[in-house]
Amino acid sequence: MSRSSTRLSYWLMFAALTGCGGASPTPSDPNAALLGGDTTIFDFGDEAFNYPLKNLSIDYRGPFQIGDGVFNRNWVTAPATPQGNDALGPTYNAVSCSGCHFNNGRGAPPQKDGDPFLGLLLRLSIPGADPHGAPLGDPNYGDQLNQNAILGVPAEGTPSVSYAEMPGTYADGESYSLRSPTYTISNPASGRWSRPAA
Repeated sequence: MSRSSTRLSYWLMFAALTGCGGASPTPSDPNAALLGGDTTIFDFGDEAFNYPLKNLSIDYRGPFQIGDGVFNRNWVTAPATPQGNDALGPTYNAVSCSGCHFNNGRGAPPQKDGDPFLGLLLRLSIPGADPHGAPLGDPNYGDQLNQNAILGVPAEGTPSVSYAEMPGTYADGESYSLRSPTYTISNPASGRWSRPAA
């Protein structure tokens, strides 16, 4: 392969990589509000959070794609080949960032009783605050429950949620129903949860 064709192949590959997710849809209304200023992306579908900023320069498109690759990488237990992927555990919530944040979006709570926690995590705390004003984590479990663990290490516990319907009525007479969640953690691995004194 000649040097010029190699160079052309490189640039085509680079353009393909940096173009992924970069060409955002345009609004049908040219006067639509630019809620993000020049960074605004007009996409209301499930891919909306996969785009780089609309005004991101070509110099930063490559690093954006590298970061997106890390976000979607599945981590494994050490030691592993190739090295660099072995950063999982000892306890964890998911094997990748995108395991909870599907299409780079927000995590979602379980939809019904018994559904697994795939995008919802439980924060843990005890009364009081640290020197920076943040909540104090549980002495045994820290500030976040990790329901998964690598081989040979117990998971911290198994979270579950149940919902109770709370019906009500708006002022105009229309009815509604809200769901009130109750969270429980079974099979605690490191002893009892710390409870405030009565």
